[in-house]
Amino acid sequence: MGTEVLTSSHSHFWEWALGEQEAAKMDPDQSSPRQVWGEADTGDELELIRPSIYRNVARQLNISLHSESVVTDAFLAVAAQIFAAGITWGKVVSLYLVAAGLAVDCVRQAQPAMVHALVDCLGEFVRKTLATWLRRRGGWL
Repeated sequence: MGTEVLTSSHSHFWEWALGEQEAAKMDPDQSSPRQVWGEADTGDELELIRPSIYRNVARQLNISLHSESVVTDAFLAVAAQIFAAGITWGKVVSLYLVAAGLAVDCVRQAQPAMVHALVDCLGEFVRKTLATWLRRRGGWL
């Protein structure tokens, strides 16, 4: 399935995750998330900007959590949308928050085994798409 799972009903997930002003503040050449947001916890900062964005992610994406492929395809579609215009620290953190939101949805909907598939999917996406960018900026520190 890949990115074709991304339908018009949820193709703008990332677009409204951050307002234009906040997205503009995120310099992709910053060497760490702390340099972008200072000492604030980056995840907390994103949740403050849009408090509902990382809750009920499956519902926002209009997916049911009945199979691993549905969950991972939807996640990869969102990931592709997030990074379509390039990589920034804010987008990296947002990707992890989307994954966390989907993981919470899986557990709440009695599908905890799906979390392992989601974690594997996230790890593979980071290895294939983000690892070089992260290394060039000194990693997670």
